[in-house]
Amino acid sequence: IDLPASSLPIKEDHGPCKSKVENDLPRETPLPNGSFIPEGFVLIEQGIYHQPYPTQTWVFRIPLSFYSCLIKQLLILSAISVCLIILFSLIPLHTYTLVGAAALICCGFGCWQIIYVLLDFLDQAQPLGKFKFPYRLCIIGWVLLCSYINQDHPIRVLQNARTEQFPLVATHFEAWARQVESNNLADSIPIYLIAAEGGALRTGAFTALLLSKLADADSSFAKRVYAYSTVSGGSLGAGFFQSIQGLKDGIPEQQLSPVCKDFFELDFLSATTGKLVFAEIVQCLIPWHLPILDRAIALEQSWENGWELATLGKYLSNHFEQAIPNSNIAPAVLFQTVEAETGLPCVWSNLNLTDAIPFSNKRDLAARYPVPIALSSAINLSARFPLLSPAAMFSTHIGDSKTRRHYVDGGYFENSGQETLLALLQSLPFEQHPRLKPKILCFNFSGKDQGINKGIRLANEVSELLYPVYQTRNARTTIAINSLNEYCLQRFGPAHLLQLELEINTKDLPMNWVLSHTAMQRIDLYCNAMVEKIIPFISSTK
Repeated sequence: IDLPASSLPIKEDHGPCKSKVENDLPRETPLPNGSFIPEGFVLIEQGIYHQPYPTQTWVFRIPLSFYSCLIKQLLILSAISVCLIILFSLIPLHTYTLVGAAALICCGFGCWQIIYVLLDFLDQAQPLGKFKFPYRLCIIGWVLLCSYINQDHPIRVLQNARTEQFPLVATHFEAWARQVESNNLADSIPIYLIAAEGGALRTGAFTALLLSKLADADSSFAKRVYAYSTVSGGSLGAGFFQSIQGLKDGIPEQQLSPVCKDFFELDFLSATTGKLVFAEIVQCLIPWHLPILDRAIALEQSWENGWELATLGKYLSNHFEQAIPNSNIAPAVLFQTVEAETGLPCVWSNLNLTDAIPFSNKRDLAARYPVPIALSSAINLSARFPLLSPAAMFSTHIGDSKTRRHYVDGGYFENSGQETLLALLQSLPFEQHPRLKPKILCFNFSGKDQGINKGIRLANEVSELLYPVYQTRNARTTIAINSLNEYCLQRFGPAHLLQLELEINTKDLPMNWVLSHTAMQRIDLYCNAMVEKIIPFISSTK
């Protein structure tokens, strides 16, 4: 309270200091400036200030009871926020799609903002009296402690499933080649090896839909695919295409492309977003891992549920919930990922890659971590792009100590999948099977980055630091594509490799885990036009 120095008497001028009791102001009585002081206000400081004119000043401590209505409102809002956070952390996955990703983000922001306001109020009000407790600082410290203790996002391991022993590349190819040759008496048999680039659902839909249209046009196509080398969204597309081949066993005339469209039009974003803005923040406050709060598991289960919806459960058990097929007649799959601690490009495969890739003892994850995981988890291992999907954690031993290793999106190192496919091709003994004619199909999305032609012109010092980090990944992809092109040209000739580009810009086809019906229609029309060009290539026996 500030009043003119002459309006009320004061016994002595101490300057800003502790007040004498006799200099206190009356309670519930109008003062010269029209204000009054409620009961319960405690005087803590009083004095006269002479700048810019003599003024008497009283400073009071306001009791919490004065804010009883505000506190009640804040507690009610906080209770509602906590209930919503718990509700949206635990609801079934399909419920998230009813709300939508945008609404979940807004609701989550509102709930956590109210919780923060409550913590800020506690820091300011200090309801414990003389004991000053730093509420927000303690929360930060607790989160850091939990992050150190918590088994953050461990890979989901199949229960009651035995660990498989995967065959060597040469052994697998020999058995697969004999099986293909025994079913075909032609002098020349085209077989196919697929590479699919990363790019979330857009490249997944492009890969799966185009492969499905080729399989619909040629019933023998899928049976002659030997290997898939894929990254991120390309892993989802190739994995889904291969997983639905059993539909043709029950109904030979079954068309696969409508099944693919049904799958990729589903919303895989909402459940992941809901877990991110609600459950994952709760998980940060708990020192042990709860699978129901894990957004990576939510994404995998969304794919598994989507598989059921797209196939209508026809004649098949859900392949996304099962381990990758391990047999001599199943195609090879190579899902690429990157080890966060070392930057090594790694592979999860149904083959033993000892003789196929350098440093296989560190890069062949299925051999390094012999645990059974579902196909959806293997695909997600290749598609974990933070912050949307967190790194997958494996426990391992280095010497006598147990440590953790984390794996992120394979596109961090090389985004086309063609470098690993090249290593696989180099290890395959095609000379022992002259009837087999390899055809390599590479599914690409990004094309060439036209921005590099303009050069760096803005914030040079910062740009010169960031550009090389990002463009190194693109350079590896370019080198991998060129290396594969040159190798195939020298070993097989000019008619054995086809680079397929999805030339639809990101405005019409965004990189996301949900695609609209319109976006799928654009991909469908584009694939229809491409099929006519690809059929002669895959049918050629040269």
